[in-house]
Amino acid sequence: EGDDEGRDFYLILKCSGELCGFSKILVHTGGVESVISPWHSDFKKYSLGWAIIDFECKETKSRGFEHLYIGAGYDKGSLYKSKIPGFEWWNGSSWSRNLELYDDLCVNDTNVHTFDDLMNTKNRLTNQ
Repeated sequence: EGDDEGRDFYLILKCSGELCGFSKILVHTGGVESVISPWHSDFKKYSLGWAIIDFECKETKSRGFEHLYIGAGYDKGSLYKSKIPGFEWWNGSSWSRNLELYDDLCVNDTNVHTFDDLMNTKNRLTNQ
C-alpha cells in the first residue's frame, strides 16, 4: 500500500510472497475509482482478476468509502461485473440493480452499429 499525494492509493497484491499485481485507486468525493489493475500473467492459476476486485471492494469499504467505480460497462467483456456482490450500474439517469438488463445490454452492445440501434437500446433503458 502506498500514497500518491494523499489523493490516490495503491493496493499491492502478492502471491507466495512475490509481487503479482496492484491497483491504483483514485479518491473522489463519495467514492473511489479503480483506474488501473495490472497483474502478472504467470499467476493465472490464482484467478487474480477476481482476487483484485474482491480486495479492492473490501479495502475501500474498510477505509469508509461506500462506492467503488470499476469502469464503464459495455460489450461482453463487462459481463463479469454483474457477478460482483452489491453491483450497481448507471443507466443514464439513475443507479440500477437490474442485473438481467445490464447483462442483456452488454451482450447486445456488440450489435449497436447505427443510430437506430442506439435508439433501440435507449428505448429499452427507458422501459426498464
